[in-house]
Amino acid sequence: MRIRFKSGKRILFHAFLSVILLLVIQVQIQAQEQFNNQFQEPCLFETHVSDLFYGTISSISESDRHSFFITLPSGKTVEILFTDETSVETLRNLDEAPIYPKEPITKHILPGRHVSVLGLIYADKNPPEIEARKILFLEDETGNLRFMHGSWWINQIKSVGDFYLRAQFPDGKIDYTKYRTNLRLNGSKVEDGIQEACTISRLIYGFASAYMLTGEDRFLEAAEKGTDYLRTYYRKLDRKSDGIYWIHALNNASSTIKPREILTSGFKDDLNSFPLYEQIYALAGPVQTLRITGDSRITSDVDKTLIFMNKYYRDEKLGGYFSHIDPVKFSTNSALLGKNRSRKNWNSIGDHAPAYLINYYLAHRKPETEAMLNELGKCITEQFPTPESSPFVMERFHADWTHDKTWFWQKNRGVVGHNFKIAWNLSRLYNLKNENGFIVNAEQIFDRMKKIGADQQRGGSFDVMERELRPGDLYYRHVWHDRKVWWQQEQSILSSLIIAGMTKKPDAAALALHSMAFYNSWFLDHEDGGIYYHVTAQGIPYLRGDERQKGSHSMSGYHSMELCFLAASYLELLINKEYLDLYFCPRPDAFGNKVLHVSPDILPKGTIKIDSVLIEGKPWTNFDSENLNVFLPDSDKSMKVKVRISAK
Repeated sequence: MRIRFKSGKRILFHAFLSVILLLVIQVQIQAQEQFNNQFQEPCLFETHVSDLFYGTISSISESDRHSFFITLPSGKTVEILFTDETSVETLRNLDEAPIYPKEPITKHILPGRHVSVLGLIYADKNPPEIEARKILFLEDETGNLRFMHGSWWINQIKSVGDFYLRAQFPDGKIDYTKYRTNLRLNGSKVEDGIQEACTISRLIYGFASAYMLTGEDRFLEAAEKGTDYLRTYYRKLDRKSDGIYWIHALNNASSTIKPREILTSGFKDDLNSFPLYEQIYALAGPVQTLRITGDSRITSDVDKTLIFMNKYYRDEKLGGYFSHIDPVKFSTNSALLGKNRSRKNWNSIGDHAPAYLINYYLAHRKPETEAMLNELGKCITEQFPTPESSPFVMERFHADWTHDKTWFWQKNRGVVGHNFKIAWNLSRLYNLKNENGFIVNAEQIFDRMKKIGADQQRGGSFDVMERELRPGDLYYRHVWHDRKVWWQQEQSILSSLIIAGMTKKPDAAALALHSMAFYNSWFLDHEDGGIYYHVTAQGIPYLRGDERQKGSHSMSGYHSMELCFLAASYLELLINKEYLDLYFCPRPDAFGNKVLHVSPDILPKGTIKIDSVLIEGKPWTNFDSENLNVFLPDSDKSMKVKVRISAK
């Protein structure tokens, strides 16, 4: 049966269908728009993101909201909300179990307390709300910042040292034929056979420093056996100069054949060359061991390595040291060097002092060592700063000291850690020579980096940044990321501590505090031990490629253990005005003149003294308290010496 409509009714029926269809379409469009809007880019910034905030609690909310206010390093104040789901923990050191406050969270939120807060930012609120997911309190139950005491760093160096002993020598027998440069996150070895001289030396430095702070014999054994291994397999005589140099690595993959020597660097920045920094860092561990034992063989190695450096790397005409020589003629101007031909850089000038030369001076106090330190300091202050164009120092140069802004990855970029490192070392050199230019440059560089390179919200310091502002920009841009690297945190901490101790500047003390807070909160690996290579700006471990490893061409036990040794020294002797116990084990022929120099670092003159000395556990009174010298008795064996150094 067919329904027939009169024409008027047919028109009304079609109109009704059209209205229904339009309504359905409109509903579908609105639903689709609503669905699409969930994924439009602005929505990503209007719902929530996670971030980290570090600061001191300034006040507690007087409203019904569960919240408090913290003041960030920048001076800005933000409100933090918390809920029943907010977790609370107290900062802990390596090898410590988690510490959870027993009382309710409200009992711990007190004005003046230091906290790190991981939270969610709800940016769709006006003003945006920050809801804490985790609150990390940095003080202990007595209200003291735990990392502000030397004992924190002594315990940490012991833990890091034991991590590397377990990783490299898991059977407990210290045998460097089993050493491997590359270690996984948990410390297990990458069995590629590679044993780089620099990473062995850097680990030796860490073990020697751990012995100086703890007096525990396993660390000295590891330092001495490592030094002997380096001397036996990596040291080469150059007959033209009568000096010595150090090869890059051994490949010890097979236990049945002699290790294969790898003469030149295998690192991508320095392929097929002898980079000066590898000669420099080959000395780091042995020289720190020298300070303990007075081994005359190490002294001879250093002197002969300096002969080699001065013959082949030194620029006698314009000053400083070239960064690379070729492996055939030991020339700085060889075409074989490619991008490193006739170049100078931060490492070839500035790394001498921290890696070995300051410690060599502390061991022997030779006038020629002091003169070299002074010369290098002047070279840095004359050539590196560029205040007219950038807050960052210049790090790469042509032979005539003109700036090299095209080199490989660095181009016209600054490394935040290198800037802090220069400020730190110029401060140390000022304590040695009282050269006004050293401290002026140190403070200028430090003042710039604390504003640009330091994270004013979360704590810690950044990595590589553009040296100059782009047109229209207010901030210097990060080159690849805003992540943070463990060794650069060391440089910001040590430069802050020594400048705070020397100048009493509140801003230096403040940067030291928030740098130590970030490092100890987020770089300590409580699962596997040791220190993470890289974390995000928010403190989350970044675990990809080499940055997942605890051992690599870049990472060994050096920076993390150097930080512990010098942070303990600066805190106890310059900041807290307390005392520090150091341990030595001089050989019968120590230092040639039986005089043990015991200053932990080049500190301001007249700030420290020797309080007491024990030799083999018995009191010893033959020492010069003011000049920090212990006059050793005659002996036919090594002696264990404990020296208590105190602030004046």
